[in-house]
Amino acid sequence: MSFGVPGRRTVTAVVSCGIAAAALAGVAACSGAQPGSSPLTGGQPAATGAAAAPAHPATAATYCAQAPSSLVGSALGLPTGKLIPTVEGPVTVCAYTGTHEVIVRYQAGENAGQFASDRSSMAGLHQAVSTISGLGDSAFFAKFTTGKQPSNTLAARKGVVAVFITAPATLGVERGLMERLLSKL
Repeated sequence: MSFGVPGRRTVTAVVSCGIAAAALAGVAACSGAQPGSSPLTGGQPAATGAAAAPAHPATAATYCAQAPSSLVGSALGLPTGKLIPTVEGPVTVCAYTGTHEVIVRYQAGENAGQFASDRSSMAGLHQAVSTISGLGDSAFFAKFTTGKQPSNTLAARKGVVAVFITAPATLGVERGLMERLLSKL
């Protein structure tokens, strides 16, 4: 499935058709997107021309290398296939092919205010959001239960990087993966 953003290159993501809308909502919610902005640019208006190129491709390779399919699949107890990395400015999305929607998303340059905004955005999308203690500098868990598969997102911020794990897995299972990913930052 391809997603185009006016003035930007086309981004291709592999997701199940039944949960594509939830995936887009999750990306938008995680970025704290504002009306007229792009969820793929961390809530900033879409850029045009030369500025549309990914800002930090080396960082993206590093982030997704820290979350290989084998680690993510075994930690979540879900079959995950090929890793498909996508970079848009400060946002790196590591999507995994397979029967379940599994995404690990890194947001660079995230401060406490932006992270709180991300949490509010998810609550605004009718997700049950709760605070999680003892994980990174701050963390929350959002449950999205409409659709064929439930989709949960565990988000944690460590310094200026936020990590979002979206999968049909429980908080305990996602927390185990999050602890491993945060230890690599």
